[in-house]
Amino acid sequence: MPGMDRATKQLSHETMDARIAIPGASMHADAAQKKKADPLRFLLVTAYDVNYKVGFLCSVVNEAYCKKHGYGFARVVRSQEEMCKLSSGRHLAWGKVAILRDLLQRSGTTVSPCIEVRAHDFDYVVWIDADAMILNHNLKLEQFVTFSQEADFIIGEDMADTDFLNTGLMFFRTCSGWCKDLLQKWWNDSETRWHQEVCWDQTGLCCLLQAQGLLDQKKHWFSWCGGPQHKRMRNMFVFDCGSFNFKYLNSCKFVFHAVGERELAFSFSRQLLRKEDRLYAAVRDGFVEDGRDVEVLEDSSSVSPMRPGDVDSATLQLQHALQFWRAYGISRSGMRGQPPPLGWGCQMPALCLNAANLVASSEGSAVLQLREVLSARRLPVWIVACSDVPQDCFSHSHILHALGEVPVRLQRPAPGGKHGLLTCKARFWQLWDYATGCPPPFSPLSATSNSPWCLRGWNQWQLAPQAPSLLEIAASFPSWMHQACAGG
Repeated sequence: MPGMDRATKQLSHETMDARIAIPGASMHADAAQKKKADPLRFLLVTAYDVNYKVGFLCSVVNEAYCKKHGYGFARVVRSQEEMCKLSSGRHLAWGKVAILRDLLQRSGTTVSPCIEVRAHDFDYVVWIDADAMILNHNLKLEQFVTFSQEADFIIGEDMADTDFLNTGLMFFRTCSGWCKDLLQKWWNDSETRWHQEVCWDQTGLCCLLQAQGLLDQKKHWFSWCGGPQHKRMRNMFVFDCGSFNFKYLNSCKFVFHAVGERELAFSFSRQLLRKEDRLYAAVRDGFVEDGRDVEVLEDSSSVSPMRPGDVDSATLQLQHALQFWRAYGISRSGMRGQPPPLGWGCQMPALCLNAANLVASSEGSAVLQLREVLSARRLPVWIVACSDVPQDCFSHSHILHALGEVPVRLQRPAPGGKHGLLTCKARFWQLWDYATGCPPPFSPLSATSNSPWCLRGWNQWQLAPQAPSLLEIAASFPSWMHQACAGG
């Protein structure tokens, strides 16, 4: 989706700010200017039922992050029966919408019955799912708000093509009438089928925003399929999943979200792990960067509505989670600077960002980067050369065009011996990243399959020993490439 230029964004945002006011509040210009200069105030909110073990660990990790930066923190812990009531009989995932709607709709003088705080005391309420934990404790919430130019609603794209957005991490501007209206419509106007069907609240929100014309067609949407990395529309800003809220430990910059009951922990792994195992491993194995101790846990929103037995259970589980955090999670360095595969980041090689960058690059520079990428990485896969273009016919234009612009369709046999093929659209630079050991945050060439992908009209990617590796192919590239490399 084409983005607005900086001046247009700023103008539209200022117009939006002038239109939105805190109910009953009146500000003079100098007071408004002073408020603008004050530090932003954040409240991080999470909720889960008393039987959800991973919720206690994630909430302790996330509370440690909030205490480090001076943010407000609220955990809502209820019995399963109370969570069902809170969700009005819908899937428990809808509880977040009920909590957020109630919190933001109340006036500045009243508190929510779920959370004993006033939304009016904060500039942004940030929701985080109970199975998500902040890994980078040095990255502040202000940085996301600043980058989005103080958008009313900040969220990340989905980490698969199931939905446009992922509701595991969301920022809501508390004084925004647009956010309050969104939460009201999200709860009241979402199709009833999503009350119980996957992906529940998330799909309900996406359908609602799509009906309002805020979401583009999926083929132009996802950053990992060639779409824009950041997307701004009206009052909302969408980050790419790898920078914001992602499911693979080796690729997330901020929040690790352990979606699914059984899923891979790393983009390159083969073994499916339970949700609990992935989250405890994230702390135990040092993926949380620069975490601090929590001297006193916030529990005012945790225990008051529960039965005594549930209160005791919640208190004990919180203490166990805190002990685990103190034993394994404090003052670790994270995975920054670690060698591949743990050190793989989210960025793609500079050569392979997009077609515009490739065309703008000088031929010599492109060749040097290409050779550097080929020779510097250990290759996790093998590749057979293009079948219809002889090696000695490669030229500058062939390389640039193929890497930057050529759309490809991948296909592989359906799982479980079923007839037919699964297909996936991609661009050649995504295949290139995968082959050179630097996959994007979520690649169409996902390592979750035991079957190799085939390129329609190209030869098959193989793990067979007779297939030449990319380094061997590079050795047979035409002489102009080697000359350019030597001349650099």
